[in-house]
Amino acid sequence: TLSQMEKAGQRPDTPAAEILLFVDFDGATVRPGFANSTGQFSTIVNSIRTCPAPALNADQKNEVIRLLKDDYSPFNVRITTNQSDFDSYSPASNKELVIITTLPSVIGQPTGISGVAPFTNIGTRLPFDPSFVFSAAVGNDPVAVAATVSHETGHTMGLAHQHLYNG
Repeated sequence: TLSQMEKAGQRPDTPAAEILLFVDFDGATVRPGFANSTGQFSTIVNSIRTCPAPALNADQKNEVIRLLKDDYSPFNVRITTNQSDFDSYSPASNKELVIITTLPSVIGQPTGISGVAPFTNIGTRLPFDPSFVFSAAVGNDPVAVAATVSHETGHTMGLAHQHLYNG
């Protein structure tokens, strides 16, 4: 609440720190283990996994990015597809990563899912622990890919599922 924020010395009009979201369309090799700022380790995989690049053309990738920028426009989230932007971004704790690949089987996940992300608790961010989106599982449809990216990266940013709303 507003009064709790004021008691904690926080101003409600102070902008949140920027988060960099790296959308990796280039394929990746991911190793099991605790995440670090390289984005090459994941708590989801249980062995070294090679994630091939998705079968998306340049127009489809641009549409995914356009939709993501729209989804995240109310927030202080900068979206990039540039690996060097991710590698050099500081502070490292504000780096988020999604790997867009082909099918869930490439990381040892069952068929029938379009994405997966690590999650611990509501409000707990998991910086640089990659989430995964499986473009072939949604027919390489840019709208479905973007929606899945927004959903899965929401988990690494500390959001859970909510299906009930009140006034």
